[in-house]
Amino acid sequence: MRSKASFSSRTATARPQLRNPHNMKLLTKKVLASLPPLGGQSEAADPIAHVKFFTPDGGWTWYATEGSPEGDDFIFYGYVIGIEPEWGTFALSELHEIRGKLGLPVERDLWFKPAPVSAFIKAS
Repeated sequence: MRSKASFSSRTATARPQLRNPHNMKLLTKKVLASLPPLGGQSEAADPIAHVKFFTPDGGWTWYATEGSPEGDDFIFYGYVIGIEPEWGTFALSELHEIRGKLGLPVERDLWFKPAPVSAFIKAS
């Protein structure tokens, strides 16, 4: 079951689309290599966020702690700061579809360094 952080629309493709329409690569080989599979940090008291996505014009941030391919998509689990901060799943296809107030797509924070999620929970 998806949390409130999940969005309902999907894009069906043969493989997960790694770039958003504005050519930013949201899921790189480096991120894939470092990201634990879904459930990989379920026993961790303070899981590590490995990648950060955000809307530059919308106030939403996704900190992915885990992720795995699922069918034609890639599903992440992590801490989402949006209407309410919460843990939940979100799909790569959803990140590609989301637009902020000015119509800008979701971006990956190129300077983000993996860190315990507790650092972001305190800040939210």
